[in-house]
Amino acid sequence: DSPAVGFQSEDILKQVGGSVASSTIESELQTYYKKAGFNKLNITIDSEANFSMKTKYATLKGTIEKGEGGILIFNFNAFKTIPIGSLKAYAKLSGSTLSLTFDIQKLINLIKTVSKYSNSASIKTIISLVDSYDGITMGFKLKKQ
Repeated sequence: DSPAVGFQSEDILKQVGGSVASSTIESELQTYYKKAGFNKLNITIDSEANFSMKTKYATLKGTIEKGEGGILIFNFNAFKTIPIGSLKAYAKLSGSTLSLTFDIQKLINLIKTVSKYSNSASIKTIISLVDSYDGITMGFKLKKQ
């Protein structure tokens, strides 16, 4: 799997500029995703909207609900029942590839939590690369297996 980057903004100029920048940012992130093990991300979603998101360093589980305007909300749980947070997600299907991107600020906080257990310089670099962009969403390009 590879990085997916998007921009959510009311400002049409920021959206246009963001779409141009997203491929550049995705290219920059590719190396770091691979080093951090994000290129091997595996997401499983069952018919009841439960998910399991497995990375090199952790497996995250929870539920997905539909929000307003086509937004998906990923609710993360510890020990299957204890809520630990939620992330807004944006899904875009292009052919057989699903781009799943998350609100970057909350995703950064989640990645920071995971990185405490991995001491990965790659994860810290990913955070520094994208933390300064306004309206950026970041996630994964996924292919059905």
